[in-house]
Amino acid sequence: MTIENASFSWNSDKTTDPPPLLQNINLKCESCKCTAIVGRTGCGKSSIISAFLGEMTKISGRVNVCGKIAYVSQQSWIQNGTLRENILFGKEMVQKRYDRVLQDCG
Repeated sequence: MTIENASFSWNSDKTTDPPPLLQNINLKCESCKCTAIVGRTGCGKSSIISAFLGEMTKISGRVNVCGKIAYVSQQSWIQNGTLRENILFGKEMVQKRYDRVLQDCG
């Protein structure tokens, strides 16, 4: 995973008003390595992870993600829906995979 000279904003229309929350970010995470992002409260840890996950709008620069990203939230949460909806997150129902998730979570 690589971020090169990138700036990110929570503003989805890509304007600079307000200015980007993360600016001129350069980060390279080695393949097949576990990487932790640590720092003081409010320093941007969650924002940089959100940028990698595509939850923030990229204003400039380049983001390259090869393979998969795993993210474990600091707080658990569920959607206001059924157990099945919370497992599928809007994806197509595949019974074998669904059953495996239930088994693993049990």
